Amino acid sequence: SFCEFAHVWSRPVEETMARIQRIHGEQEYLNACASDRPVLLLSLHLGSWETMNPYLGRQGTTIMYQPHPATLVDELVKQARERSGCRLVPTNNQGVKRGLAALRAGGTLALLADHNPGNRSNPYAPFFGHSVPTTGLVSKLVQRFRPRVFLVSCYRGDGGVNDVEMHFQPAPEIEAATDSTALLTAMNRALAARLHPNPSQSQRTQKRLTRRP
Repeated sequence: SFCEFAHVWSRPVEETMARIQRIHGEQEYLNACASDRPVLLLSLHLGSWETMNPYLGRQGTTIMYQPHPATLVDELVKQARERSGCRLVPTNNQGVKRGLAALRAGGTLALLADHNPGNRSNPYAPFFGHSVPTTGLVSKLVQRFRPRVFLVSCYRGDGGVNDVEMHFQPAPEIEAATDSTALLTAMNRALAARLHPNPSQSQRTQKRLTRRP
C-alpha cells in the first residue's frame, strides 16, 4: 500500500485518474453536488483510497485527515493530496471549524469514518457484531446540516493497481436516522457492507475489532 500511495503522491494527477476504470453511482453524486444541499462523503481504509483524492479534487472537496506525527512527512503528503484541488483540514478543533464552514456554505466534506477515535467521550456502535468506538462527529454533522450522505470507496479490480473502481453509494438510512445511536449504527452497517466484497483490501477493520470493549 505504501508503494502504491507514494506513486499516487508523486506522479501526475492525470496518470492516477487513468487508473480509475469504473465509477459506480457517479451521476447521483454529481447531481447532489450541484444541488443546494451540502454533501457529506464517508469513506474507509479500503483498497486504493488515496486514488480518490484526484477525483474529489475536481469538486474542490474539503477532506478531514489525521496529520502524520512527523511534520516533514505530513507536509509532503498534504501537498501531494492537495495538488488536484482538494482542501485538507486536520482532525483538530481548527480543522473541524473549517469542515463545518464547508458544509454551511453548501460544499462537500469527506472524512474517513473507520478511524479509531482517540477521545474517550466518543460513543460505541455495533460493527461486525461487536461494539466498537465510533466517531461521534458524523452524527453531529448530519443532524446539524442535513447533508446528502454517500459512502465512497475505492478498490482494485481483477487488473490490480491499473484497474481501480470507485463507488458512490447513497446512504438514505444515515440521512433519515432520528438519533445518534441509530445514525452511527446505520453508518457502521453501511461500512461493513462495503467491506464484505473485498475484506482482503481492508487495512483498518481488524484494528477496530481488536479495540472493542
